[in-house]
Amino acid sequence: MGFLADLAAGTLGVRVVPPPLTVVEDHADHARLRDDRFGLSWMLTFNAGLHLDLGMDCWNELVTDARRQTRALFESMIQRDRWPRLDDPAFSPLIEAERFVLPGGAGLSVLFRTHCEPGHETVTGHTLVPTAHGLFHARWISAARETGGRESVLFAEAHLQGRSTPTLDFFDAAVHDARFPQHVLSIARSVKLWWRGRLELTAPPPPPPRGAIALPELGCAITPPPRFAHYETARHPFGAAAYFNRASFSSLDAIDKLQIARFAEPLGQLQLTELFAHMFELARADASEFTHGMEGVTYSATKGRPYSEPWLPSIVAVAEGTRPGYPRSRLVWEWSFAERTYQLWMVLLYTTTAIPVDELHQTVQAVRDSLRD
Repeated sequence: MGFLADLAAGTLGVRVVPPPLTVVEDHADHARLRDDRFGLSWMLTFNAGLHLDLGMDCWNELVTDARRQTRALFESMIQRDRWPRLDDPAFSPLIEAERFVLPGGAGLSVLFRTHCEPGHETVTGHTLVPTAHGLFHARWISAARETGGRESVLFAEAHLQGRSTPTLDFFDAAVHDARFPQHVLSIARSVKLWWRGRLELTAPPPPPPRGAIALPELGCAITPPPRFAHYETARHPFGAAAYFNRASFSSLDAIDKLQIARFAEPLGQLQLTELFAHMFELARADASEFTHGMEGVTYSATKGRPYSEPWLPSIVAVAEGTRPGYPRSRLVWEWSFAERTYQLWMVLLYTTTAIPVDELHQTVQAVRDSLRD
């Protein structure tokens, strides 16, 4: 049975029957459709184990992350040297992010620009629905070669009426869609509304995690950062590691990943200088693996926080790299020795450079400080 049949049957936790479009691909875990009338490309996917927290107590933070992450994606796709709006640090290509309620749960709709250049404008839409089994994701792309028509008309009207220069939010407002039905944003927004009324949860997700959670394989409990959820714990030759993730606006881009690892071998026989050397060596090896095949690689590792019971001094490392066509990736992690057991612990956070490095440092440190064995 293909992906479209699974959606119609509700076996993935969500039930929906897409419109009668041209089916380009229909595989076990995704399908691709084409809307020949509007020239739209639709991608439908399901990601088991991927977590999207739509709790209202985390909503403002989620929107902030979506604004930053969509800007990073936008910058990675620019096809010219400079775009003046990027001189404004507050600019975001995010047009709207809306939470909508479903019986037993909620969903997220997002619209944002992916290209905005003379002769090339695209608006990408996403609808995401968390279920008990993972995250359903519908993505569509509305594109046009003719650009600026909607904005020119609205700007001229404002000028003739003696109003102030319209903002981008005014140009993008849904109230104008009926006047410009062929505009890329009008089309993208109409698809968003189509999804909104046809989704049914057949397996609602559990309540999002809050507070401390136990990790028995690591022999500890930790408090994960907001919106992160635990999806796997694995044993490795070095010990054990627990893995967490969180999505913001997509199941394909800007997925933040958190890893907490406990190394089994006690190293109490080593002097403090030898412990530092061991941590630096492990950090370099991790950074090399992380940045393999990337361009513009940078790496730094420094002594971190001083002794603070029950932790010996730590080291903090940062690695960055770029793959063409993707936002620049960033890895921040802290290595620490537990004073009582002389076992090594690592807290690692993987995201993009859309999130300031100081903020990532604070997040990693807060995770380590929450750890109780």
